[in-house]
Amino acid sequence: MISLLCLCRRDVLQVDTWTYTVGKNGLANDWVILNDKTGQTLVRATNTCVMMNYETRRLHKFVQEVRDELACCIVPVEESVVPKNEQRLSRLDFETAERVTGGLTSRWFDLDVNHHVNNVKYVDWILDSVPRSLPEGHELRAMTIQFRKEVAIDTAGSGNGNGGGRGADNAPVEVDHLLCLEDGSEILRARTTWKPKKT
Repeated sequence: MISLLCLCRRDVLQVDTWTYTVGKNGLANDWVILNDKTGQTLVRATNTCVMMNYETRRLHKFVQEVRDELACCIVPVEESVVPKNEQRLSRLDFETAERVTGGLTSRWFDLDVNHHVNNVKYVDWILDSVPRSLPEGHELRAMTIQFRKEVAIDTAGSGNGNGGGRGADNAPVEVDHLLCLEDGSEILRARTTWKPKKT
């Protein structure tokens, strides 16, 4: 486990992170960000990734050489800091979605070092799809993203479908999202959870 202390607006934050294996093809990183003075957990996050063959673009098992190289960094973990939601992210139907945002296009500065759209751009597209009234009265509490397909530069005609929010008054609101190409192939599914702002 790696711990990092940083100063942020007069508060000292403690960032703990560690890596562990997931199945035969995956690695995961967990992060916990704490207020160093109070011990309060501010952020919990989990990222799971898989190895892919660069030429075939298919999943690939971690070869023993890579496993040996990563052995010093891997810790045994039984459960991630963000409990797995047993409920699968649903695929939206563009006919029944409450909102559809079209014309999303990736640009040069949206790309990472692998020439794929970076995660920040996906988050922008997801958050831009929610009705403006939602962030005015709520704050983002959680976000889950399942990536299905890589996106490169100048991918035109992407669409973002936004499913209806679920939640009673003063209860968290969940919104389902789908990002796909014009041909209907999925890029990602996501869910955002919003909690009412304190008045």
